[in-house]
Amino acid sequence: MSANINISNIINPDRLIRVSIAADNAQFLFDAMQGADGLSTLSDYTVRLLHRSMQVDVRALLGKSLTLTIETAAAPRHINGVIASFALVGQEGEADRYFVYEARVVPWFWLATHKKEFRIYQNQSVPETIKQVLAPYGYAFEFDLVESYTPRVYCVQYDETDFQFVSRLLEAEGIHYYFRHEQGKHTLVMSDEIQSHKPVDGYEHVPYFTEDKLTLPQQDYMTHVAVFQDLRPGQYTTNDYNFTTPRADLAARQQIKLDHSHNEAEVYEWPGNYGDDPLGERYARQRMQEQHHVRDTRTLRSTARGVATASLFNLVRCPRTEENREYVVLGTRYDLKENNYHSVSSPEEAAQNGRRCVFDLTVQCATLPFRPPRITRKPRTLGPQTAVVVGPEGKEIWTNEYGQVKVHFHWDRYDKKDENSSCWIRVSSSWASGNFGAIQVPRIGDEVIVDFLNGDPDAPIITGRVYNAAMMPPWKLPENETQMGIYSRSTPDGNYQTANAIRFEDKAGQEQLWIHAERNQDIEVERDETHWVGRDRKKNVDRHEHSFIGGI
Repeated sequence: MSANINISNIINPDRLIRVSIAADNAQFLFDAMQGADGLSTLSDYTVRLLHRSMQVDVRALLGKSLTLTIETAAAPRHINGVIASFALVGQEGEADRYFVYEARVVPWFWLATHKKEFRIYQNQSVPETIKQVLAPYGYAFEFDLVESYTPRVYCVQYDETDFQFVSRLLEAEGIHYYFRHEQGKHTLVMSDEIQSHKPVDGYEHVPYFTEDKLTLPQQDYMTHVAVFQDLRPGQYTTNDYNFTTPRADLAARQQIKLDHSHNEAEVYEWPGNYGDDPLGERYARQRMQEQHHVRDTRTLRSTARGVATASLFNLVRCPRTEENREYVVLGTRYDLKENNYHSVSSPEEAAQNGRRCVFDLTVQCATLPFRPPRITRKPRTLGPQTAVVVGPEGKEIWTNEYGQVKVHFHWDRYDKKDENSSCWIRVSSSWASGNFGAIQVPRIGDEVIVDFLNGDPDAPIITGRVYNAAMMPPWKLPENETQMGIYSRSTPDGNYQTANAIRFEDKAGQEQLWIHAERNQDIEVERDETHWVGRDRKKNVDRHEHSFIGGI
């Protein structure tokens, strides 16, 4: 056979897969694609393209929208994404020469992995917060939600990319996401209910076929079924604490009866980060569902070009009859190849490099709930930090019934340094008991030390206060290093001269206890009072003195 043999089905212009790139006049041909996508997973495709010229400006294609159009038994299927990288990698063919380019194609949500932020969100539900984070990207997204979502009083994006932040919020609430593809665009869809997914028209039922290489079906089919069962715990328990209801039992439990001897195994997590009973019960149910959706999965090899991740289909005619039911596609691995565009030297080469459309699917029964695994770890603070107490304009003290205050964190570049800068934050005290103890409410402008319960950025607590160049100690140091005490400030509109004070002077030979009342001093003694003066006593009264001595 000659070196330049033509194989008719290779040069047939009727292709199954075509490629288009937005705002690009270069005529690329689709050659191959490998990649994967899945529920709550960023898709990642490597697309191999051919072009007659090696002069394509690869830099100009970065960030462009690329769409693959796959002909199916029904309507064409589209796979769309953003070009994250583009490269000239070689050439192929001799008489019919093509230059080979490779594009890495990702969803627009991948762009959120490149933006890291510190930001506070208050009194918003998770969907509302996510909308605020994603809207500036300018791409399509939508919510397909059945549950209602309680606003979170305080939610911090702490040294996280937008992708990490959104992912962990979705995972915490049991919301999964996927991408709906169209010509020239794709939409990020966030859903909390598998039953809201739909089959693809024309692929409501897909037959199973056992490949024996003797009889090839003329329709799309599934094959190579593998069935997976995992041992999972049967119980989930969580608990939490809310200082506004300190004696409440917030424990939440869920149990699933399983057909194995380890049904009593329990997962216990604390804190649950919910603060009230109804939300705790919902989280416990979702955590149990998260544990168990992966215990009963299938993998299938498919030629059904229309069956996509997040779609439903009914498997029929499988010899293992219990597998003939409706499934949802959790993930897909792609191995796509078009027929060669150039001449080949042998039928063997033609067979090796000819068309293939192979989809390896991971599926689960469509009647089971799906909850994304919580794989995105919540950030932890590395230790305490300082912040500045804030409040409304014109106020010097801003607090509530618990003696809490609000602060401006030094990393926060979005707040207005006012009463909306943070949540109410509890203040540690040297003595905190039931209507007795010690209290000193930090004042607006004070620099305070903020730590975080369990290292959680959403749970700040003030543990101390520090001086700075704008807020210096009440006595000049180090000249008065032997003095200690309390020196207050009249409010509003007080100054250094208007204060109540208790000062201890410990300098040897000059020891002194100084007490100053800016206005009135009232001393009450419930029973006896004794004074002893070792030397002289001096008393000055600028106006009147009244004494009343009562007796029996």
